[in-house]
Amino acid sequence: MPNFGLAQNFSYFILIISLLLFPSLLSGLEISLFLSAGLDRSSFSLVNRSLNSWIEKMNREATNQGGQAERISSPCLRYGYEMEIGLQIALTSRFSLGFSSGFLYFELTEEKTSVLIKSETGAFYYAHPVKATAIPVGLNLIYFLPITNNFRFSIKGGVGVLMARYIEREANRKETDLKFVYPVYQNASATSPFMLISTGFSFQPETSTAFFLEAAYRMAKVKNLEGVNKAGQQGSLEFYEYYLPSLDFWQARLAIVTAEPDPEFIRNRQKSIIDFSGFSIKIGVSVKL
Repeated sequence: MPNFGLAQNFSYFILIISLLLFPSLLSGLEISLFLSAGLDRSSFSLVNRSLNSWIEKMNREATNQGGQAERISSPCLRYGYEMEIGLQIALTSRFSLGFSSGFLYFELTEEKTSVLIKSETGAFYYAHPVKATAIPVGLNLIYFLPITNNFRFSIKGGVGVLMARYIEREANRKETDLKFVYPVYQNASATSPFMLISTGFSFQPETSTAFFLEAAYRMAKVKNLEGVNKAGQQGSLEFYEYYLPSLDFWQARLAIVTAEPDPEFIRNRQKSIIDFSGFSIKIGVSVKL
């Protein structure tokens, strides 16, 4: 399993070393440090199928128990946040080479996935929080087209690796309790390549500083995730539909498989894909070193 703390520390270590060494090694080139942040919209199709199927399961269980389910919605993991930091080296007046790292963060909390089920035995909240994070490290080539003395249009293409992690839990509590308990916990990770294309505008009020707006599309489907469950058992994260005889229902699940399941109760089994592909929009600042 990838060591995410080590990977993140290593990526920032490379940036710091670059800041210290590049000015002396490449003193004849124009080097800029940039920092940006913004919003992401990604797919996570298998994650959302699993969430919606869990909602349907809770609704059926409430009906079977002669109770009712309240506050049932269709939670969807889609929007998140992105931060990026890196260096740009001007190769010519029109082209720059960039190196960057950052952090992607997507989450649905207990509050956003909670369901209140009322029956004769009492009222209970059930929740299915999920979280997807990633550290991208990449190289890119940027083309600049001057519009005025202060404005430039840019097109960027890049490739790199995405060190991703996916965490999901199932939680419950009595309506009168303040804290959830978590009977189900899964934590899986993998590293995958990604490609990026973006376009944007920059405004340079002075020679050493520029502000920019960037819209990008990232292609990154993370496969072959490995991880552990609450019991500490290791296995592969897989997607499948599991038959629940008491509900006469096939529930779609993302689960770490630690033993071969009974094929009579499993269908549409496949390796999981945590799809970070999607669009982002960021604002940032660039400073010449």
